[in-house]
Amino acid sequence: MELYHIQTFKLNKMARSKDKQAPVITSVYPADGATISSGNTSMVVKATATDDQSIFQVIFQIDPVGATYPAPDKRNVAFWQAVDFYKTSYEFTPSIQGLASGEHILRVTAYDRARNAAVREVRFFIN
Repeated sequence: MELYHIQTFKLNKMARSKDKQAPVITSVYPADGATISSGNTSMVVKATATDDQSIFQVIFQIDPVGATYPAPDKRNVAFWQAVDFYKTSYEFTPSIQGLASGEHILRVTAYDRARNAAVREVRFFIN
């Protein structure tokens, strides 16, 4: 699956120069090594992300590099522009129809307003 251009960041230099701390992704679901039944048509993915200022967006991707997915599919890329400074939990339910049995990667990327990023990947299996 490819990463699609979803949002253009338009931030002034002042905002970027003050915030040097990247967000932190503290948990991802499914857990690393989890097995998902091939009988499911979708799966719930969750992440908890925090930042010293605020989270600007969170992106979930399945098989982001060297994808075995049949074709790039924007339905499996989720995007949030957080407006609630206290929001820390993010959830997405992508379709997994068409994903082959075997190992896959879920990548979660969290950005703050200064474009600092945190990335966390977990491997999961479809049987």
